[in-house]
Amino acid sequence: MEKLFLFLAVFCTTNLFAQSGWQQISTPTNTSYTFNTIFFVSKDLGFLYYKQNYAPYFRDGRIYMTTDGGNTFALTSTNVILQYAYFKNANTGWILGDRINYEVPGHYYFTYQTTNGGASWTETEYVTNSNYTNCIKFSNDNTGWKTKNGGNGLFKTTNGGATWDSVAGNLGNTFVDYFTVNTIDSANSIYRLTTFYKGPGAIVKYSTNSGINWVQTGSPGSQIRNKNHFEFLNATCIVTYATGLPTKTTNYGVNWNSTLSIHAFMDISTLNNKYVWGLNTEGKIKFSTDGGSAFADQLNVGFTYDSSSHCFMFPADTVIHVTGFLNTGGRLYKTTTGGQVVTSVSNNESVVNNFNLSVYPNPFNPSTKLKVDTRSAINFLTINLYDLSGKLMKSTDYHDIHIGTTELNIDLNNLPTGSYLLKATGENFSETKKLVLLK
Repeated sequence: MEKLFLFLAVFCTTNLFAQSGWQQISTPTNTSYTFNTIFFVSKDLGFLYYKQNYAPYFRDGRIYMTTDGGNTFALTSTNVILQYAYFKNANTGWILGDRINYEVPGHYYFTYQTTNGGASWTETEYVTNSNYTNCIKFSNDNTGWKTKNGGNGLFKTTNGGATWDSVAGNLGNTFVDYFTVNTIDSANSIYRLTTFYKGPGAIVKYSTNSGINWVQTGSPGSQIRNKNHFEFLNATCIVTYATGLPTKTTNYGVNWNSTLSIHAFMDISTLNNKYVWGLNTEGKIKFSTDGGSAFADQLNVGFTYDSSSHCFMFPADTVIHVTGFLNTGGRLYKTTTGGQVVTSVSNNESVVNNFNLSVYPNPFNPSTKLKVDTRSAINFLTINLYDLSGKLMKSTDYHDIHIGTTELNIDLNNLPTGSYLLKATGENFSETKKLVLLK
């Protein structure tokens, strides 16, 4: 079914030259609650948090869940504050937050777990002090880590979360703000656990032996206490701030660079070590194809931003098939094209913005040429070839295509006679052409 959808999507897409690759989608309405933030854990499963418009003694909220990519939403929890959501696979996940007690106003922290994709939830933790879980991440179905707030350390599980053991090692009691898990050598089960700490002169430590020992590395600066998000792309990490420029490291935090000439990011999402989407304080969505060294506008409509804004992107066969969600200013946006404008299928030569694409000869046997005429350099170009059932037959990536005319050889020598769809995808465009192979 998924393959069929890919094929149909090619023919149902219309020209979107004047539009964005992001579209606003409808969310539930409630006069007493306001849409505040999102946590999406897959392209289908996500959670919306609504905060109470007026709560004099305590905060209040509601959680809505979608299992169909935002087409429908169902109310799942009331009188709660959603802080974090994480799924280790399609079935098992956790949501963390505050539960409201109306008799004794205050914060009562909970952890809910589901093992059936969110159909039902079980409370696994309920505390009335600051010793609550604030982050959970897994490197595989069995091995995972979680942190406790207020300097209560790092915990590890090797049985899928059934039990947790302290692995703080020489970490100490410094306040654990956030952490990430990166697989460095999966064959030897070595993981880099990078933990950020808030406060003036923020501390960054990492472990390469699953948390037994910790090494302090360089500091991204005191602004880390206001940070919104950080994410490692192998050795590269970008930290976003509520104020000031983003900070970047390319050597696991030994050195930090604040020279990115872009406005502050409220949130970022990364894929495949090179694609970065950023939601910034100018009200723009920024997009990078080189791991965050340079950014271009992907959506520039000047929307309202706030501190609860989030951005989530989910991988696909190519960047043009990436599904993503973001919220800002009480609105929910979605893309199914990586945020890029997608054009319609054409059998003839056509122009996509500054790109002129043509195939000759067509029909052909056994190879043909794709001619790319461009008035601006193309950092990357992906050529995917599908049969008419939507099955991907061949994929090739090209890099650094210069201004002018470039001819790319398309060889179908190993494929049978028939019709095929060739899809050329660049940073800001996608064009599909029909090919006929005659043998």
